Amino acid sequence: MRSEASNSGLNRAVTSGRAINRRLRDTAIVSLWTSLFLVLFDFAINHVYQVPKNRLAEPTPSQIFFNAGNSLKTTLRTMVGPDKHSDRLIAPAGWVPRPSDVATAQRSTSQASLSISFYGMSFTDHIANIIRTLDHSIIVNSYGGPAAPPNRTYADYLARYQTDHSDVVVFGILSSSVPAMGTLAAFTRWVDWPPECTYPRYILNDRHQLAAINPIISNLDGLRNALWRKPELWNAMLDQLSKYDCYYDPMRIDYSALDRSSLLRLARHALVQRHVQAINAKFENEAGFINRPDLGPVLSEIVRQFAQRANQRHQLPIVLLFQDQPYRDHLDRLMIPALQKSDICFITTSQIAPGNDPANFVADGHFNHESDIRIAKTLLLTIKSRVDAAKFLKHSTIASNPSSADHRDYSQDND
Repeated sequence: MRSEASNSGLNRAVTSGRAINRRLRDTAIVSLWTSLFLVLFDFAINHVYQVPKNRLAEPTPSQIFFNAGNSLKTTLRTMVGPDKHSDRLIAPAGWVPRPSDVATAQRSTSQASLSISFYGMSFTDHIANIIRTLDHSIIVNSYGGPAAPPNRTYADYLARYQTDHSDVVVFGILSSSVPAMGTLAAFTRWVDWPPECTYPRYILNDRHQLAAINPIISNLDGLRNALWRKPELWNAMLDQLSKYDCYYDPMRIDYSALDRSSLLRLARHALVQRHVQAINAKFENEAGFINRPDLGPVLSEIVRQFAQRANQRHQLPIVLLFQDQPYRDHLDRLMIPALQKSDICFITTSQIAPGNDPANFVADGHFNHESDIRIAKTLLLTIKSRVDAAKFLKHSTIASNPSSADHRDYSQDND
């Protein structure tokens, strides 16, 4: 009996051992096939969705998605080549010009009833284009960068205002770009196919005066040198971004070895998106914009100085508030009290095409054409009423006192 029990136990042990070995073998086989499949999948993704080498060919959305997790240097090198002939079309977009490089913007003439300059981003450019079609007698100039934050728009205005002789200057502010006031470069906040441009970040100093933190690299040739020829310049830029750019993320900067795998790029892409969302939440949440000393007070001072310069040049300053998705009035609540306090004329899209109504937008996040037309007509009506009133006051003053000069001040409360 003992021998039979011993044999039975031995048989069970052998059977159990064989079962364990079989499971280990099956697991190893499955793991091997899974690994082989992932390697083949990774290779196929890299091959099928690689960014076109022809720099005149824009990548497809799928190509952008599968390459968005590249390290920052690899991404920028994809767009900015060793020389200007190897740059992609997007490379020059958004850079703040040097004052010596800007062209003169004309004031209205006998052939043109009015001249308007727009400063901002694609949203303002859409409105500018519609105004051109609504009234062909108006000279329209439009300056801006992709999703430009207010600090980039203000820097652009400062570079141009002395040669901008337009009757009206419009400063566009996009709600979703306001958090980017904490950046020195567009590519630290943009996750997918970012613009390469840099721009100043503004803060209030100890005397509550507006002060600029200027980027070490301020033009496309400088970035080209940093990417291809001067590693010390690249490192200096990264050091500055790590100190002064709220969206700087070391995970995105380094570990270029991860660029070789599409799967690892996707993983890093997800981590970078999570980082950007976490920083966004420090500037804005569902209740509105956060009360930060580097946000509302700085933006209020930017628009105050913009309006002050325009008034000194006898121009009509208008601030155009674009409240995009998904909220209705976050930008209004942040800016309207300051605009009213400084007597600055403004238009807000929240009363024309509310940001919480998806019907007002197209798939890429811009207002649809019908909304743009309503916004443009409202803006044009406001401009013409203000300009006509100013001309009436001017002529009335001259009639009663021919020696009086034109001291128009267009800054008034919105009714």
